[in-house]
Amino acid sequence: MYRRPDGYPEGRHVTRTAACCESCGSPEPDEQLRPVYRIYLETDGEGRVIGERVLPDLERWCVPCRTLYPNRPADDSSQPGPGAP
Repeated sequence: MYRRPDGYPEGRHVTRTAACCESCGSPEPDEQLRPVYRIYLETDGEGRVIGERVLPDLERWCVPCRTLYPNRPADDSSQPGPGAP
């Protein structure tokens, strides 16, 4: 019987115990994912940031995505939530 390099027989379905980052899709241990609000930066014609739009839905992101992309941690009480005036 053929065995794949990862040791599982061909055609066998493997379920992952890790959840996936909702930004990049990378499988991550559940404890590495954190709830954040996604932020889209608004720019003018010359590329300068003139504002931001915070999406209202919580997403669970991995460490690299939280480090590289604009986001607001769900537990950040110093910032108003999405939709706040």
